Amino acid sequence: MVREITDGLKDRGIDQRFAAFQAYAGEQLDSTAGKEQTSEVTGNCRLSWYDHLMRNPLKAPVEAEQFTRELHQALRGDAMGLIGRW
Repeated sequence: MVREITDGLKDRGIDQRFAAFQAYAGEQLDSTAGKEQTSEVTGNCRLSWYDHLMRNPLKAPVEAEQFTRELHQALRGDAMGLIGRW
């Protein structure tokens, strides 16, 4: 999926504009991050997964789909299947 999106951006001639947007988004995330850097939050209740997805928008649809698929499978089965997955 990432390759398809990347190819589409190139075909439309907007790949450089997208790269600029992605750099800008990363700068904004950096400038608004809290002082504490832990594995779960940056000190202002920002989840590390959110930060990751916002910095990697081309991978976000794939990762979100995988997350929802695994969540759905866990909820259909034994409720204990949720422990330790995320």
